[in-house]
Amino acid sequence: MKKIALVKYAKRKDNIYKVLDLISKDIQLYNKETILIKVALPGFKEIYSNTNVEAVEILISYLKRFPSIKNIIIAEGSQGFYYNKPTTEIFKRFNYTQLERFNVSLLDLDEMEHNETMSVQLIDGTRETVRIVRPKYDYMVSLVPPKTHDFLILSLGMLNMIGFVHPKDKLKLFGVRYEDGSKRSLYSMPRFLHAIRVAHRNLVELVTRIHPDLSIIDGLYGMEGRGPLKGSPVFHGFAIASTDFVKADALCSYVMGFKPDDIGYIHYARKKRLGSTDFRAVIGERLDYVKFPYRAHPNFENQKKWREINNGY
Repeated sequence: MKKIALVKYAKRKDNIYKVLDLISKDIQLYNKETILIKVALPGFKEIYSNTNVEAVEILISYLKRFPSIKNIIIAEGSQGFYYNKPTTEIFKRFNYTQLERFNVSLLDLDEMEHNETMSVQLIDGTRETVRIVRPKYDYMVSLVPPKTHDFLILSLGMLNMIGFVHPKDKLKLFGVRYEDGSKRSLYSMPRFLHAIRVAHRNLVELVTRIHPDLSIIDGLYGMEGRGPLKGSPVFHGFAIASTDFVKADALCSYVMGFKPDDIGYIHYARKKRLGSTDFRAVIGERLDYVKFPYRAHPNFENQKKWREINNGY
């Protein structure tokens, strides 16, 4: 049984160091040379929608403890593509370039060759091929903030894997082709209901193929309401870490005031045995001390219908 840790402090450094120390026996890094830190940078202006650069710096400092590690790569394929803002520009805007002084490299996944493929379902019932990039690394760490989401209820560690999808194929995870219009075009009913019917399953198909070895959720600040970009910041002051990425998302959804099994991709990931949703043996802080209900996205009542339109599965 993989451990999961939860801590609550007022400082990000305390949170990240302490939560990793609690599961240190599960973090097998002593024979790893290349570590990829997958961050989430979907916003060009929205500070709280992105992985905080301070959190990355703290994680780099932690990783430097391990003498076998020779290369640390900070990677993202940002949704800024849709706003003509390449990931390299977002790296600069949010001060990620300063991290290069620690002898780490920044990797724009969108600029790489996406030479793996998988099949996803679109809202019209057809199937399409999605291109995926898989950089060379020995161990992947996902580092994200907790946020509400306009389609999938919550944006946590599993959704971070969308950065490995070709920028023109990301919309296919939500059921439409790039040439058919933006994600916003799915907000109208019944297209929205068709989108949530397929999106949770498509995301799980993605994480079946590429997922983190260690999932960290930096909850010093979260986002509620109109996430994952336009929501309001929440000072929550917690961190979660586990080598079971499903369990990390399940616990985070709980401390945000949601039921893990009500989040479609967590439900399907458990069904596929990609990880556990049993966090009762959490180590660190008490759940009732950390739990704080976030305001859901205004479309939450419709978001919950993913189960209804999937015949209860």
